Amino acid sequence: MTFDMNAYLARVEQAVKDNLRGAQVISLVLVEENVKANNGRYWERIYIVAWQRADQCGTHRVNINNKGESACFIGHYDMTADEAYSDMLKRAS
Repeated sequence: MTFDMNAYLARVEQAVKDNLRGAQVISLVLVEENVKANNGRYWERIYIVAWQRADQCGTHRVNINNKGESACFIGHYDMTADEAYSDMLKRAS
């Protein structure tokens, strides 16, 4: 498997933009890499992201997989940037 960090980060950024009405990633932590299933034919990478949209910040779990799918899950909203950074780190640990 070829590892292209820029491609993965671009997919995370696009998922946040698409799923959170134009939000932008301000920070992220990779929490699980290559979660495999189906005898290794399927994998996911899981990130916790802090994001910002206008004056609102929050955090989400973002999954990307080898099928080209990306999605945001389990979000926290209405935070300051500092609260989002702290929450991201807490959720990633």
